[in-house]
Amino acid sequence: EEFKTYELLETHKRMLIDGKPYMCDVCGDEFTQCDLLKGHKSIHMGEKLYNCDVCDEKFTYHRNLTRHKRIHDGEKPYKCDVCSSSFYRED
Repeated sequence: EEFKTYELLETHKRMLIDGKPYMCDVCGDEFTQCDLLKGHKSIHMGEKLYNCDVCDEKFTYHRNLTRHKRIHDGEKPYKCDVCSSSFYRED
């Protein structure tokens, strides 16, 4: 298997050995990727790293910002099987 960077190779090796090589020093949760750990740690710090460029609402996770932006865009990708109404959230 080939890797684009040395860091990706090292992460791959740690995954093979440890499974989840990145551990939160606050609560002990383990993660497969450094970026996931970084996002998780922001919860403990009370940080919200992702800002909506339309209304300036802030989010801890990028996925929450992405879902939020659907409100501004009018995107409703989830459709009801029964009545065909559309929604911007799956839940």
